[in-house]
Amino acid sequence: MDAQLVLLIYGFILFIVALKFLVDPKSVAKVTKDIADHHGLLYMSGILPLIFGVIILVGLGPGLLVNHIRLLAGIIGLFLVVQGLFRLLFTESWAHCLKKYARHKHIHVKLGIMFIIGLLLMLIGFGFIPLR
Repeated sequence: MDAQLVLLIYGFILFIVALKFLVDPKSVAKVTKDIADHHGLLYMSGILPLIFGVIILVGLGPGLLVNHIRLLAGIIGLFLVVQGLFRLLFTESWAHCLKKYARHKHIHVKLGIMFIIGLLLMLIGFGFIPLR
């Protein structure tokens, strides 16, 4: 697995999700409320990042510290594993966080930051922003 591909895919996902919710910010409250109210969706929202994080970490193998791109991809994989574990082990806290997030007044700021991070990761993944 190539680390640039991991950055490209993760950046693309962040970019598209942020773009969707920037266009229709009212749907964020609906989606987060639906996820918080259904236990199956709460568990799936924990299992998926855990699986993807483990795939990234195992796919990159022991060479995480070879260069900055592999390190950044490894950090993303580790972040996904921690996120998945939190969502699985602390389901009630995760549901409370989702309900609080749905009521947030300045959601567009968080979505804008997510949009910018996604764009930067895609540019790194395509090689327009070189990391050594």
